[in-house]
This record gives sequence, C-alpha cells and structure tokens, in this order.
Amino acid sequence: MNSSLGDRLRLARRRIDQAASAAGRPGDQIRLMLAAKTQPAAAIRQALGLGAGLIGENRVQELVAKAPELAGLPHQSHLIGPLQSNKINAALRHADCIETVASAGLAEKLAERCAERSRPLDVMVQVNTSGEATKSGLEPPRAADLAALIGALPGLRLVGFMTVGLNSTDA
Repeated sequence: MNSSLGDRLRLARRRIDQAASAAGRPGDQIRLMLAAKTQPAAAIRQALGLGAGLIGENRVQELVAKAPELAGLPHQSHLIGPLQSNKINAALRHADCIETVASAGLAEKLAERCAERSRPLDVMVQVNTSGEATKSGLEPPRAADLAALIGALPGLRLVGFMTVGLNSTDA
C-alpha cells in the first residue's frame, strides 16, 4: 500500500463514521485503536501526531520499551495481548487498560495491586466468541460471572468485553 499513514487514518475514520451512521450512532462515540505490535516508537509517535490517541500493545515488553519515547504525548495505551502474573507490575506502570482479563485469578491479582491507586484500572473481560483454540479468552457463558466478580473488586473498573471474531470468508 502506497498511501501515507495520514491517508490510512482518515480512511479508517471515514469508514468508522459511515458504519456508525448506518447503525444510527454518532461516529464520535467510537474510538479507533491502533495495534502497535512490532511497530517502532517513531511510527507510533507519527500516528499520535496525526491525531491517533489510542494505542494497543500485544506484549508487555513492547509496552514498557516504547513508553519512554511516547511519554508526554497525549494518548492511552491498552494491553491487548495476554498478561502473565509476573508481568503485572510492569504492565500497570504503562497501561491505561488491560483488555485481556479471562480469569478470576488474574482479576484478583490486578485488584490487589491496584487497590491503593488514586484511580481504578480499566479492564475488559476477554471472551473467545469464535471458540477457536488459537484464541485466548473464556467461553461466552462464563463471561457474565467474571464481569460480576470484576465489578465487585476494588481498584478495577469493568469497561466492557474484548472479543475477536472468527477470521472467515463467510460473511
């Protein structure tokens, strides 16, 4: 693709606005997240300079490594990949939201570490809606129970569900 990053961001925003309009929703209620997996911090800085404001990182190591170069730029960083218990502290230093909470154990560990923060950590319940073995997340029937648990934990704020649909040619 030869188009510039700015062109691609404008096209994505236009498509979001059109889909929102077709659904009877205002487009400004929908945020575009840029998945930054393997992208250099310079490219992310460029995207932020073009108006992007929401970055998703798949790996805690990349989130931590890029954070110093993105410091001072207005944006939010979400962890959209798996979180291991031994990396919670590193993730909490840089992530505004953890989108991959799929167990009570992880939720409770996050709550323990967030209980003393001045503001709660935004979290999402990760649900494997497609049932694919290659995707993480819990089964849909278990999502409501985990959401209820998270809602009762101090230091966490449930903001939604993170799902990834089946990659299929079947519309």
